[in-house]
Amino acid sequence: MELHIAICDDSQADRALLERLVRRWAADAGHGLLLRSFSNAEQLLFQSGEESFDILLLDIELGPAMDGVSLARELRRGNQTAQIVFITGYSDYLSEGYEVEALRYLMK
Repeated sequence: MELHIAICDDSQADRALLERLVRRWAADAGHGLLLRSFSNAEQLLFQSGEESFDILLLDIELGPAMDGVSLARELRRGNQTAQIVFITGYSDYLSEGYEVEALRYLMK
């Protein structure tokens, strides 16, 4: 099975770490993988019009234009089946994660 996974985090170091972890997990589990990484919400929103993702790994604090919860709301409109996982250092948004039916909320 090939999984389409998107990572959106404004920190290059965090994106690189998540990419390594996801690639290792997919290889160990025997999954094919199409992995895309984005440094801001706008890039991911644009790409989501072109392709559909099975799993979205989203940071909460993405910059001044749009936060991860707002991004998840927008993405959810076009994809009701994607699994959303918030990966963040902030616990303030925990309740909002449930509004977009996030699968998990993982602390950095």
